[in-house]
Amino acid sequence: MGVFINLLVGSVFYLSTMLFYREPSDPVRRKELEITFKNLDTPVEAHEEGSDRMDLNQGNSLGVLSLIYGGFVVILALIPNPWTGRLAFLFCGGILILIGYALRRGGKERIAQ
Repeated sequence: MGVFINLLVGSVFYLSTMLFYREPSDPVRRKELEITFKNLDTPVEAHEEGSDRMDLNQGNSLGVLSLIYGGFVVILALIPNPWTGRLAFLFCGGILILIGYALRRGGKERIAQ
């Protein structure tokens, strides 16, 4: 029952916000919105200048973050828990470490090519 009430109240609130919307009167803001929607409608080219380098940087950054988070989750296995809980921490942390390693290694291999 609580889920349905929450869904109903949330939907009514969301839909009622349309009553308070008004178009921007400032010409500068109107121009910004036009540019934004034009950019949204413009397709992204798959091989833009520098996109490969950006992909490598993002992959390396995500790899490092995944390694750090995985290490932290593995350390959480030291918290006093039953063995099943400790194994769950080790498993989840290990998966994050493997993903981070794969991202870092994939980026290095592409740089070498």
